[in-house]
Amino acid sequence: MTTPEAYSAYRQGLVGSPAFRAQEMAKCLNEQKRLTPELRQAAATLLNIPVEKFADVICERSINGIVSGRIDYEAYKKIQAKKLDAEIVKVFQGR
Repeated sequence: MTTPEAYSAYRQGLVGSPAFRAQEMAKCLNEQKRLTPELRQAAATLLNIPVEKFADVICERSINGIVSGRIDYEAYKKIQAKKLDAEIVKVFQGR
């Protein structure tokens, strides 16, 4: 999303449409498959989960974070830039 308005529309789509949410979950899962095994392992360790569950868990927590508002537009931009902060890590850890 390039603007706060586009992000807000995206978020509302996730909130209001189970089909859109499922579509975005599938996209996220496909993106996770492109990560190197080393990166998946490191991220799974950070999230305190088995590496086999990494893709499902990170995608679910990311989408839930957007829907709940815990991942706002500014946090979304940080995630896209791969610049996580403590609050984002908490969301990804399920805390």
